[in-house]
Amino acid sequence: MADYTITVGGTDVCAAYGASLLDFAETLPQPKVVKVSIPAGIDIDITDAFGAMGYANGKHSVTLLVRGGDEAERMRRVRELVALLHGKMLDYALSWDAGYTYRGRMQLSVERAAPYASRVVLDIDRRPWKTKRETVVLDAHPSATHVLEGSVRWHELKATLAQDATARIDGGAATSHAAGTRLLAADLHGSEHTVLVTVADWLMYVDEDANLVVNPHYGGVTDGDVQVGSSYTVTDGDMAFALALAQRVTLRYYRWDL
Repeated sequence: MADYTITVGGTDVCAAYGASLLDFAETLPQPKVVKVSIPAGIDIDITDAFGAMGYANGKHSVTLLVRGGDEAERMRRVRELVALLHGKMLDYALSWDAGYTYRGRMQLSVERAAPYASRVVLDIDRRPWKTKRETVVLDAHPSATHVLEGSVRWHELKATLAQDATARIDGGAATSHAAGTRLLAADLHGSEHTVLVTVADWLMYVDEDANLVVNPHYGGVTDGDVQVGSSYTVTDGDMAFALALAQRVTLRYYRWDL
């Protein structure tokens, strides 16, 4: 695992303290199951009656080998590492789990492995959820769909709109939103959700056969000539139409995983 590292509070621990990651172990957060004990009968599992499943903390154990050019440097690096981490509640990231942020209480144990090296075990009592921020840009003409999939939970689903629009999640009631950044859902549970956004107006799009389709209200394509009734800017030879930019919808949300 020499190419792996752990970053805590923005500090790459391996790079900053001359360490190599030797081993990693994980205990996943366990579900909080609620049962009613029935005397002389079968216990009843009522977990689902309380809504979304809750989870206890998980565990991470990270084993590091901290080296120094001499005994004094080894001891200094270990001392600084203990001061940085031991006993503290901190955010951290694992290099092999790109994009996710964890949070947990750190506890270190240290063993002198050689005159110039110490084995440091970092045990972390981590919160159940790891989080990852994602951004998706949709081209709505006038509607666009994005499927949230593959995670346990979704948090703070927001849409940045250049014009008025409506949004619908999983076939529910459509909600109206003015231009700006709007909260579509504070919290969604379940591994898959469909988000449908419909904007008030659109200009053009490219279909599956690579043909340009222009809203008849603003122009069209005749014998290969395109007529577009929209203001535009040119940057490095690329034309950007104001109405086409206004049909873009930016979704931002957090994945929550165990």
